[in-house]
Amino acid sequence: MAIDKLDDIAIIGGGLGGLLLAIFLADQNVRSTIYESRFSEPPVYSGPVMLLPNGLRVLDKAGAYEQILEQGSLAPHNYSMSNNHEILDRRECGDIEKYGYVGLRIYRQKVINTFTEMARKRNVTIVHGKKFSHIVAETTETVTFAFADGELRTHSLLIGSDGIHSVVREYVAPQTKLRFSGSLSILGFVPASAVHRPYPDYPLPAAVMGPSGNILFGWADDDSGEYPLATNFAMEDLGRQGWEELQNDTPRLLAMMRKDYDKWNPMIQRILDNVKNESLFIWPFYTVPTLESWKSDKGRVIIVGDAAHAIPPQGGLGANLTFEDVESLARLIAASNEGSRSWSSCLEWWQAYRKSRMAGIAELAPKIMKRRQGQHDGSADYTWLYNYDVERDVKAWVTQTT
Repeated sequence: MAIDKLDDIAIIGGGLGGLLLAIFLADQNVRSTIYESRFSEPPVYSGPVMLLPNGLRVLDKAGAYEQILEQGSLAPHNYSMSNNHEILDRRECGDIEKYGYVGLRIYRQKVINTFTEMARKRNVTIVHGKKFSHIVAETTETVTFAFADGELRTHSLLIGSDGIHSVVREYVAPQTKLRFSGSLSILGFVPASAVHRPYPDYPLPAAVMGPSGNILFGWADDDSGEYPLATNFAMEDLGRQGWEELQNDTPRLLAMMRKDYDKWNPMIQRILDNVKNESLFIWPFYTVPTLESWKSDKGRVIIVGDAAHAIPPQGGLGANLTFEDVESLARLIAASNEGSRSWSSCLEWWQAYRKSRMAGIAELAPKIMKRRQGQHDGSADYTWLYNYDVERDVKAWVTQTT
């Protein structure tokens, strides 16, 4: 069997997925270049991300687990609390004995910084300020693409890890229209001094159920001494311009967050009184409809993570699913390069493998939302979610008799 060598890979997007993909590829002796549209300066505010056992297992395989563990806070459960400080529900986020890992809450920028350092140590090239524009030409061996500044590049493979508003997706699945979920989250930060928990072991992270919605807040960041919080609202789709106008309307955002203020408990009232105005940002929840394919016909352009299967944030599922995507894809690229399997068969199996996983997630996500809202339907079995082992599954397929 002729070996289809994939040894010069372009990754569009330098976020969590793109960086981790480059790390896995480097460890498989595959060269890659990350092209990131933003410049290298980190944002002033970066929200937290929940890492679950399935995602932490991936990070362990990448050699990142210990570093990430040191910078985060263990979160074995997510809680739903009543406005009277009673526990309504407790959702399991990990267990050492059952899954090998305990859930971890960490700020996204800390993970980005860790991944960036790991990638640079592996001599991964990261090019900032390069905005992907479009695919120019694709053959069975290479793909040529353009940046917004007119520059052209050619690689053996292009992987779009450029998020829910992916431009790469426009080539793989043209005319895809995002679906607005009908929900908006307003996020911000509040000084730790303003958070007075009603009793010492009041559980965090917690979604506090109130008269007209819920407020979610977690642990204070050790570096900033600030608590992240988020409030969710039912909203109509305002469109790009409308969302930009809302983002810039701080008085309106504050008014929305403080709806039914008098009905909240004193702890929440104090939090709302001390939200840092400059930290407010909005997150309209869009989803990517089920796509027929995550790859181009010639197999030289692929999309991963939110570009392929974005869902509203439910208990931290998104980032962990992206980690699964990139580990499995990197291992299959290595298998193809070694001649264990053809690239076309690797790509077909990978897409079926990941789509099957997403079908289960599509059923789980709304159940998690109901539990967050206090609609408890008994204990759930998360074994299938948390014990997912990418390396095991890929090796089993690669080595099975054909």
